[in-house]
Amino acid sequence: MKQHPIPVRRGSIVGRVLQDGCSAQIADVFADSEYTSELKEAAKIGGARTILGLPLLREGTPIGVIVLQRKAVRPFSQQQIDLVATFADQAVIAIENARLLNELRESLRQQTATADVLKVISRSTFDLKAVLKTLVESAAHVCEADICNIALPTAEGTYQIEADYGESAALAEELRQQRFKPGPGGVISRTVLSRSTVHILDAQTDPDYQLREALRLGGYHTMLGVPMLREGNIVGVCGLARTTVRPFTDKQIALVTNFAAQAVIAIENARLLNELRQRTSDLTETLEQQTATSKVLEVISRSAFDLQAVFETVAESSVRLCGADRAFIFRFDGELLRVAASFDTPRELKEFVKQNPIRPGRSSASGRAALERRTVHIPDVSADPEYSYGAKDVEKIRTTLAVPILKGDNLLGVMNIYHLEGVRPFTDKQIALIETFADQAAIAIDNVRLLDELRQSLEQQTATADMLKLISRSTFDLKSVLNTLVESAARLCAADITTISREKDGHYHVVAAYGFPPGLQDYYETMRMDQGRGSLFGRILLERKPVQIVDVLADPEYAMHELQKRAGFRTVLGVPLLRDGVPIGILSVNRTTVRPFTDKQMSW
Repeated sequence: MKQHPIPVRRGSIVGRVLQDGCSAQIADVFADSEYTSELKEAAKIGGARTILGLPLLREGTPIGVIVLQRKAVRPFSQQQIDLVATFADQAVIAIENARLLNELRESLRQQTATADVLKVISRSTFDLKAVLKTLVESAAHVCEADICNIALPTAEGTYQIEADYGESAALAEELRQQRFKPGPGGVISRTVLSRSTVHILDAQTDPDYQLREALRLGGYHTMLGVPMLREGNIVGVCGLARTTVRPFTDKQIALVTNFAAQAVIAIENARLLNELRQRTSDLTETLEQQTATSKVLEVISRSAFDLQAVFETVAESSVRLCGADRAFIFRFDGELLRVAASFDTPRELKEFVKQNPIRPGRSSASGRAALERRTVHIPDVSADPEYSYGAKDVEKIRTTLAVPILKGDNLLGVMNIYHLEGVRPFTDKQIALIETFADQAAIAIDNVRLLDELRQSLEQQTATADMLKLISRSTFDLKSVLNTLVESAARLCAADITTISREKDGHYHVVAAYGFPPGLQDYYETMRMDQGRGSLFGRILLERKPVQIVDVLADPEYAMHELQKRAGFRTVLGVPLLRDGVPIGILSVNRTTVRPFTDKQMSW
């Protein structure tokens, strides 16, 4: 049967069940006019006469079929069919649990690979070979590829393999001799030509694929090429191949794209170091800059997720190496630039900048850098008619330099240094150094973002897995399931009080609670919750959708003042438990401070 897939047609029990979406029984296959002759012949061999099939349904969609056979003509009873239907439901739960577990494992595998790459970049920022080796190995493992390589540009304008994984010695030698040019002849050449991702389903049958000797040596079929882009320019290609015809998924392509971006960072860091090494005209200054850059990188690697330590080191190094008087580092919150760190700033100036966050615009150097997403150098603030930010009145700023901290075109913050006495423009070398520090600050910020996302994802997935385990173990122990639900909801949503209430005889009773103050249960049972705007439950029953009250004390319609006084909540969120559009219960999460729940928390 494994070698003969069954088509979805009425000539088989499986096809019949999948077409109808419900159970089907054939009392006698030999008397059934629709049953195919091939399957009747198979029934003779296997001795099947009466056959029963039931669908495995997930949200109404068939994902499989359970088939039972009897060697004699003896139809299954309704009671037996109902019993098998129960088994089918349990099978669906088991399949879904396995799917979720596999997704969790895959997500963890991908996140671990990304974290490993980031660690290598932070530890070996200028060891491009080590970074590229880690990248190709991680990309191959996570994307289930047999071969992975990275090609970088040569001085002649062609591309050459610089790192590989999974290649035989003969294949590696063959590919390293190649100088890839833009064109249709191979996955690297096509990627360079198109400057976009290239996906070849089967290179063996592709008429335009020209690397026939490499095909013979490697035996690969499906191929993927991802460009490594910096400011729109292609600085390399990451190529993957499988020895079978099996397309890469969108998730795998996205992951390789992320790895390619990390490779660009590594290449860029290496390029910056090479440029520094070539600047021998001022050896003392060059060595000092390299020492400072290493110090920042050491802080990033040692305190990869302690942004404050990184910012303070960058601010201090910027002032010392550029001969500046002051330094500020700002973080962008989506609307304003707010000070995150400073160096050698007097208390009055620091307090002014904290009280007056900067909006992207023309009134300051940092505002312009944020607005234009580029470095802004103002040699003389007093001669700039657009500069109006009040810090110049607190301290006599003359020359100022602002560099945006960017991830792609996404603004993360701004670095700002300046001179107080006289017009003293910063040199190209000093500007390049601050831009390098801004790049390192962006890496540190993105490292923290990735770690936070990883932790949040793990927490959500762990909670989901715990719930699925409990449901599978305690299918008929509703109280245990509800208690775990309220505890998980409180933890994931950072709530202080969480309840689940169910309707009985027209009144809602708390059936599970977390963080309930002593004595509140008895008082709660005396209240009657009717439709209306005066309470959270009343609004939910009225609107039959999630309701959030940011501050019950500031809500003019909220009338449950005694309940609020006893429970102490301020921000409340309620979600109806609906069956066929009718509320059968309410999940309520509450905070004792005014702190609205986010859209992501509401979606959980």
